Amino acid sequence: MSAKPKNAEHPAIVFFDFDGTITDTDSFTAFMRYSAQVWRVVCFGPLLLPLYLGYKAGFVPASPLRRLVSLLALRGRHYRELQHIGQQYAARCLPKFIRPTMLAKIEWHLAQGHEVVVVSASLDLYLQPWCQQHQLALLCSEVEQQQQRLTGSYVNGDCCAQRKVSRIQQAYNLSHYQKIYAYGDTDEDLAMLALADEAYLNNKLYQSKA
Repeated sequence: MSAKPKNAEHPAIVFFDFDGTITDTDSFTAFMRYSAQVWRVVCFGPLLLPLYLGYKAGFVPASPLRRLVSLLALRGRHYRELQHIGQQYAARCLPKFIRPTMLAKIEWHLAQGHEVVVVSASLDLYLQPWCQQHQLALLCSEVEQQQQRLTGSYVNGDCCAQRKVSRIQQAYNLSHYQKIYAYGDTDEDLAMLALADEAYLNNKLYQSKA
């Protein structure tokens, strides 16, 4: 990270992972269940179950599993339909998953005039309406569509690990901020945390460059 000039234009920017950091559960998996079509569950469930169990046991990496689930669950579906389902999910389900302590932390940063950005491998279908409601910027995995139907792929890849850093650096000139904060909960967030002057892993101080 390049040194920030003394006359940096903005006081601070804050990057929050979503699943497991802002939430106390995996919102991606919960959304896939919420939006699932019965025939896809019947056809693809037996394939995905052992992979999901492998992921829970630590044998299957999260990113390729997310991409496979998205392909099987979303390919061919109407974008507008899934956008509507995502809005419903954001309104009805996400509030149950949000950690009150983390929402309070977000509100504290906003009150200080800090720019707050959610950076997540979860999907724009439901993160976009939630972030708009809370006046937060968003960098996340974005579903790809062709002629109003989802392809099952992502526009800019799975927004995790080093790709989080790439997306941040494409969107923001970090030298314009006097201080950088970051919050995460897994190894997928470590590259993002390394950008920060003050970083938190599982709500505990991970590093401070002060």
